[in-house]
Amino acid sequence: MHGAAFEVLGLEATYEALDVPPARLAEVVAGLRLDPDFLGANVTTPHKLAVLVLLDELTEAARAVGAVNTVVPRGGHRLHRLQENAGGAHHRSAGADS
Repeated sequence: MHGAAFEVLGLEATYEALDVPPARLAEVVAGLRLDPDFLGANVTTPHKLAVLVLLDELTEAARAVGAVNTVVPRGGHRLHRLQENAGGAHHRSAGADS
């Protein structure tokens, strides 16, 4: 589904699921922060609450709910957070179809 959407939009990107143990969440978020190809990530349980403190900005909705389910880069190495309905994977620019 995501690969088809990327293709329609003319994006060279993949949608990759990452299995992130809670003990590695901060490390993985730090890596995404530095990845120039990172386009965004969906956040699933058990990370929706724990990721809050690892982000630079939160939307009002994320603050009100106290949880995050989508992370997007915003200028430089800043990570911003939305609160909406989402799945659980990582978007990354790449030259492969998915």
